[in-house]
Amino acid sequence: MDIHSLMKLLILISAFALLVSCQLNQKKEIAAEKSEGSEIIDVVPKVDSLERKIQTEVYEGILPCADCEGIKTKITFYVDTTNAYEMEVVYIGRNDNKPIISTGKYTIEFGYGKDIDAALYVLNYNQPGHERYFVKLSRDPRRLIMLDRNRQIIYSKSKISYKLTRKF
Repeated sequence: MDIHSLMKLLILISAFALLVSCQLNQKKEIAAEKSEGSEIIDVVPKVDSLERKIQTEVYEGILPCADCEGIKTKITFYVDTTNAYEMEVVYIGRNDNKPIISTGKYTIEFGYGKDIDAALYVLNYNQPGHERYFVKLSRDPRRLIMLDRNRQIIYSKSKISYKLTRKF
């Protein structure tokens, strides 16, 4: 490497270091102002709706119902640091088909029976006694299967299965 190339490289490294240093100082100033109680506009960019859709997994389907035609179910998992979900259910033929919406937290445990690559979704994991379980088997990654309270697959004599299909 000749002396001119070396000088150019040093100038580039210096410019980069200066830029990083300025950004770190700006973040420190913002943190100091926030801790002093002064009003500051949040500098974290807001997630627009298109970006939010990319960060979700949505599963839909009709689950069996003992006293109605079926339970139209839609679960949206927010795949971000919140680990939040939203479930919308409609009891077909009851309650004027009005949706019931519930929200909560979920976690994913890996492995189910002999399927070590399966993903077990535990809804309301932080509310003992109110957990709900769904499994995504590795052989069918676009479907969630609803499980009972003992984390076992529910078999139905009905034409309707306990499966939800991923929409996006």
